[in-house]
Amino acid sequence: MPVRAAPASRTGTPFPLSRERNLPVLKLGLIGAGVMGRRYVEAYSEDPNGRVVAIADLDHERRVSLADRFGVGGRYADFDAMLDAERLDAVIVATPDFAHRAPLATALDAGLHVLCEKPLATTVDDAAAMAFAAAASDRQVMVNFGNRHRPAARRAYELIRSGGIGAVRYARMRLNEKAEKTATLAWSAQTSALWFLLSHVTDFVQWMVDDVVVDVYAANGRARDGAATTTTAVLNFSGGATAVLESTWDMPSEYPRDIDLAITVHGADGVIDLDMGEQGLRVSGPGRTASVMWDAAAGGSAEDWWNRSCRSFTASVTAGEPVSPNARDGLQTVMVLAGLQHSLDTGAGVDLAATWPDAAKLLR
Repeated sequence: MPVRAAPASRTGTPFPLSRERNLPVLKLGLIGAGVMGRRYVEAYSEDPNGRVVAIADLDHERRVSLADRFGVGGRYADFDAMLDAERLDAVIVATPDFAHRAPLATALDAGLHVLCEKPLATTVDDAAAMAFAAAASDRQVMVNFGNRHRPAARRAYELIRSGGIGAVRYARMRLNEKAEKTATLAWSAQTSALWFLLSHVTDFVQWMVDDVVVDVYAANGRARDGAATTTTAVLNFSGGATAVLESTWDMPSEYPRDIDLAITVHGADGVIDLDMGEQGLRVSGPGRTASVMWDAAAGGSAEDWWNRSCRSFTASVTAGEPVSPNARDGLQTVMVLAGLQHSLDTGAGVDLAATWPDAAKLLR
């Protein structure tokens, strides 16, 4: 199938225009109608730049239920059939983490942009193949690490980029969730706290520090039955900074927060403390400590940050601007996670470029 030169209808019929910016409203196909698939349809139900017009999922009841709920007309058991029948501009890959490669590659071959649920893949080989396919295409691939769109996170990012705390020397970050959430994940046996949770913070800390991780080390905490419950990771960056990350997914249901997410960044001239359980961030420097408060826009919800991340994809594609984070960013995160898994398996530190030299070349 030939690659299209611009995000326009494959039938040649112009799409309706966004009322806000006079740009095409992209037709989106969803691959995977599980928990995250539902959230994507919700995010795009009020997006001026894109709408979900078709859903593909092997589970008949699940795809029909989701399509009925949001009035989506296209319903398919197979994503190839959906791509053949529908006139799409982009697809959303919301399959389980280990099943992203095939739909992403097929969509790119069909000339479609791709929004892929995080992480990009669960092996470096898969992630490298996907990043190479994205680089060889004139379509865009975005990996949906939504935490980048939290208002307090963006303020912290902008402060660091402007030199507000000097050169970053050290970062510490945690992301913990309740065991009851893991219990609802149908494929929990095929993932772990490392891949399911540390993927978020690994991307987040690389984005915040604005540097590349070169080597890693990890250790697991274990319950009495021997199952891994907590992963602690040490990341060393090329510029000399170090980050310590932790994730557990066995917090009790009585814990007062659904998600325990916090980060501290130490720079040469100051420190940022950012706790997502509070409505703000605290900045400390010579002679002062100040709290910078933020609130969601009027009428906003606690999930607006994730919706904004989804909608940044359609906004960027329709405007012809690069998406972020892209497939190369996704590959970098997968290399870090795979390095951490290798460290858990061997008990040793892992040099990422030495372990995966071919993948590392894609990042240069």
